[in-house]
Amino acid sequence: MQPSAATQHIPRGAAYVVVAALLFALAPAVARSAAQDINILVLVFLSNVWMFVLMCLWVWVRSPIGGLGTSKLWMHFLRSILTYGSIVTYFFAVTHIPFAHAVILQSTGPLFVPVLAWLIFRRLSDRYVWLGVLVSFVGVTLIVRPDAVGISVGEASALLAALGGAGAALVIWSLGTTEPPDRQMFYFALFALLLSTLPLPWVWQWPTVHQTVKALFIAALSSPISMGHL
Repeated sequence: MQPSAATQHIPRGAAYVVVAALLFALAPAVARSAAQDINILVLVFLSNVWMFVLMCLWVWVRSPIGGLGTSKLWMHFLRSILTYGSIVTYFFAVTHIPFAHAVILQSTGPLFVPVLAWLIFRRLSDRYVWLGVLVSFVGVTLIVRPDAVGISVGEASALLAALGGAGAALVIWSLGTTEPPDRQMFYFALFALLLSTLPLPWVWQWPTVHQTVKALFIAALSSPISMGHL
């Protein structure tokens, strides 16, 4: 029996997930270093500027199949809101709690996916998925805070980042039926840049060259992360 097309892509998809996980550990590490002397919202804005530049170059060299035209602009905007919020809360978390704890808590995002899929799409996963979710949540709780009651602001922020990432994953899944990855990333870069300008009147500070370069590294690491999730 010939394997299905989806089955044939499992090894490549698994490789993308591993690479994305590695980059997702590196990007906040750079952000943690940069955020010592610059506001997180300014840092995210700078990285979004670089990401938009990088995506403009990408679609100029390699235009998406069907071009940039879309009939699902509102879904691209929703995805951008969720991902932007996830990035901001994640970067906040890595600057306020131990780095390993922030990464572990943010990595619980996939555990929220079946819950959100049921609440939004009424798509119920089988009992083994729910059992795995329960065991995973218990495991994360034991690893991060085995002797404490309640959670800190930083830990709550990391969990919000995970929840936002899970919501964005569902939107990406819905967009995937008609929107190629390049087009999704272009609109994400565009809307994320626009969203990140909103708080600037209250938090803006001129970055140094060193901070700007770090923002470029964050953008360069974050772009493949988002592409790898598509």
